[in-house]
Parts: sequence; C-alpha cells; structure tokens
Amino acid sequence: MSDSKNVEPIVKLVPSYKEFLWGGNNLKERYGKESDSDIAESWELSAHEEGVSTIADGEFAGMEFTKYLEIIGKEALGRDVARYDKFPILIKFIDATRLLSIQVHPDNLYALQVEGEYGKNEMWYVVDAEPGAYLYYGLSKTLTKDELEELIKEKRLEEVLNKVPVQAGDALFVKAGVIHAIGKGVIICEIQQNSNLTYRIDDFGRKDKNGNLRELHIEKALEVTDIDLNVALAKSGPIKSADFNKSKTRLVESIYFTVDLNKIEKETDIKVGMKSFVALVFIKGEGTLKSSDTGKEHAFKAGDTFFVNAGDRTVTVSGEAEFLEVRI
Repeated sequence: MSDSKNVEPIVKLVPSYKEFLWGGNNLKERYGKESDSDIAESWELSAHEEGVSTIADGEFAGMEFTKYLEIIGKEALGRDVARYDKFPILIKFIDATRLLSIQVHPDNLYALQVEGEYGKNEMWYVVDAEPGAYLYYGLSKTLTKDELEELIKEKRLEEVLNKVPVQAGDALFVKAGVIHAIGKGVIICEIQQNSNLTYRIDDFGRKDKNGNLRELHIEKALEVTDIDLNVALAKSGPIKSADFNKSKTRLVESIYFTVDLNKIEKETDIKVGMKSFVALVFIKGEGTLKSSDTGKEHAFKAGDTFFVNAGDRTVTVSGEAEFLEVRI
C-alpha cells in the first residue's frame, strides 16, 4: 500500500455511465464521453456502490475511486469530512432528452430511519438548455397533504408545480423534501449527497427497456414532502447567470457542500487547505492544473473532473475555462 504522503494529490476521474430511457448522445458530443449506449447520467466523482468512478491515469490508473480513498486515508479528505462514515458527495452530469420523473428526496433523519442510507440534498448547475427549457422546482401554492395526495392520484400534479424557465449558467439548490423534475432539453451538472434515494411521484406511465412500469413511491413521497419549504423555495427562484460579475461566485453554501463557479481567462489559484478535499468540474475550456507541492501538470478539457486531496497546497489552474469548485 502506498504512503498517502507520497501520493500525487491531484487525480483525474473516469465516470460511471448510466443508461436510462431519457438519455441521449449530448454528453458524447459535447464532452467526448465514451459509451456504447446512450448516456443519461455520467457519475463523474462517485464512491457510491451503484456506480463507482475510476482513476484515469498516473500511478493508480484504472483503480476504483473507493480503493483510492482507502489508500489516501481520512486525513487526505480533510477535517470537515471526519464526521461522515462514508464519502459524502456524488457529482454527475445529466442529459435530459425527455422530461424526468416528478420526484422528491428524503432528508437524513427519515432516510437513515427508513432506508438505512443518507438522504439527498442536491444542487443543479445548468450547463446547457434548449430554448424554452424548464425545471420543475417546488409548488406554486400552499396545499394540504390531502390536497397534494388527491392531485397525485388524479395525475394533475403538474398543475401546481413551479415551472422555472432556465438557461445555461443558472443554478438551483434542491433541498430534501422539495418536489422537482428536470425538463426536456437540459444538461445539468449535479452535486449531491452520496445517496441514490429517489421517491418517484409520477413517471407518466413510461416503461423501462424490459417493458415494465417504473416503480412509484407515492406514500413515502407524501411523508417526506415539506409543503412550506416547497412554496418558499419556489418563490426564491434560481441564481441567474446574469448576476455573475466576478471571477468566482458562490452558488451554494450548505452543511452538505459548498459550490463556487470560477470563470478564468488566464490563470487562478485554488487554495486547498486542511478542512476539505476539493473537486474541480470543468464546464468549458481547456488548460492545465498544477499543484504547488509537486509541480506536476495535468491537462484538462471541458467535461473533465479532478479530485484534489486536502492539504497545505495551492492548485494553479491555467487556461481559459469555466469550472465548479466543490468542497465540504
């Protein structure tokens, strides 16, 4: 086993691909993702057992990310990760060529009690959107749980969903308990808790590749839906790209993760520190990464994701690029 102090602190990741009925070829065409089938989701940075990413190159090329995390040890994840018994986040690209199911995620308390797994808070960064594209985000008015249940049974839930028109550069924080859906013609970068718990409310009668209706979870969805939170967040709306007037913008700050959007024309320094690892997800551009403690350069292009160990180091990003910087 390697000494974690001598491990190259920056690794590029190869995603785990998911083929769902609403996937397409956009991630292949835009980012050069490689798969023999349509790609619905590209799990870029994942230690989840349902889709583990791997190391792209270097000493650990081909190694599963979970094994790499064992080798570097908890100290290399940072002090703020010590409270978790498993790796805390999952980062993915989503290509929605069709409307996704209407769904809701449980919070930690409910999920741990009922499912034995962490809940799911997540954020969406809109990478691209066709004209007229939208997201469903919360409820447009206050309802009782009985009224909500009746609308679900009558297949009329869309009447009370908050429909948010979106364009590239918009961002939304989707808290557990908020009903939501990704609309057709949207490419999303999603940062979320390391959980795959989703309660489907309506899947529009669609069938999987085996001809079976996908399971719905209406009873559990009603239990975890927070009506007041749905209405409050719907009123707040997305963070709009037109508001971004500096090189770094804080998109989300939560107890689960923080996400900054960086836009550079030449070069910027990312100070890492001992509190948390850093994940870098490149949305646009190309260039290089270099860590202050090794001097080794790593080339990047749009669509690449890198994991940086916690530590007293600075990562210099050179090039013209737009990227998300994720920490705990």
